[in-house]
Amino acid sequence: MTEKIICERKAVCFKDNCDLVPAFSYSTSGQIKGKVVEWRDTKTVGLTLRITPGKVVWYIRRREITLRLGLASEINLDTARYVAQQTHLAAGRRRNLREFAETLVRLETTSKYKDPVGHSEIADNFADATSLFAYRKRIGDTGITWTWKALTQKFLEYQKPKLKTKYGKQYERYLTLPEFASVNDKLASEVKLRDLERVRDDIHLNHAPSAVHRALTQSKRMLSWAWKYHATAAGLEEVQAEWWSRWSFEYKTGKRTHAPTIEEIARTLVLAERFRHLKHDDIRFDSLSF
Repeated sequence: MTEKIICERKAVCFKDNCDLVPAFSYSTSGQIKGKVVEWRDTKTVGLTLRITPGKVVWYIRRREITLRLGLASEINLDTARYVAQQTHLAAGRRRNLREFAETLVRLETTSKYKDPVGHSEIADNFADATSLFAYRKRIGDTGITWTWKALTQKFLEYQKPKLKTKYGKQYERYLTLPEFASVNDKLASEVKLRDLERVRDDIHLNHAPSAVHRALTQSKRMLSWAWKYHATAAGLEEVQAEWWSRWSFEYKTGKRTHAPTIEEIARTLVLAERFRHLKHDDIRFDSLSF
C-alpha cells in the first residue's frame, strides 16, 4: 500500500538567512518522513520554502503558475525575495514568467557582476517574446556569451565553407547528434568535463565507435577554435588551458584496403602499353604523368 503523503503549510516571517537553518535541520530529520512542508514568506507575495526529505527548495506560487527557483542552499533569502518581487512585476508586463524567473536566478547566482537592475532588465528581455534577446535564445545565442548550441552554429558557419558539400553535411551531423541536447542550452563556459563525458557515453550507446571518435574530435577542435579566436564571446577568456583535451575515447582506426577503380586500371594499362617497348634504362620517370 502506498504511504499517504502529509502536507503541512504555515506562514513564516523570515528575518534573515539564519531563519532558514531550522528548515535545513527539518529536511534531514526523521520528522519529515512522509511529509511535504511549505513555509510561506509573509513579506513577499508568493514566495514559498518547500521542505522535503533531504531538500529545501524555493518556489513562487501564483494562481496561474508555480515556479521552482532552486535550492535554498544556493539561493539566499534576499535573492529569493528579489526574484519573487521582480517576477510579480513581470507578470504585470505579461512576460513569460518561467523564462523570466529562470534567467534572473541564473544571473543573480552565477554572474560575477553584481548588478540586480541590469540582471532584471536582461531577464525581462528574454521573457519578452518580441525581443531580440528572445530571438537569440531561440537560435541558441544568448547575446551574453555563447551557449553550446550557439558555439556549434558559429563554428559550422566558419568551417563548412572550407569543406566539400557532401563532407560538410557529415561534419555537421557529428556536431549536432541528438545526444548533445543535454548541453545545448548551457553556456559554453559552464560546460564541465563531466557533462561532456556523459554526452560521450550516450553517443557510444546509440552509435558506432567511429561516430563517437568523430564527434569528440570535431567538438574538441571547435572548442579550441573558440578559445583561440573568440574567447570573450564564448565566455572562455579566463580559461588558461585546453582542458577539453582530456575528453577522450579509446578508438583504434582499422586497416583499410583499397580496390582499384576502373579508371585506375585503365590508366595503368595505358602507361604499360606506352612504355612496353622501352628498355628499363630508357624510361625517364620525370615524364610519367599520373
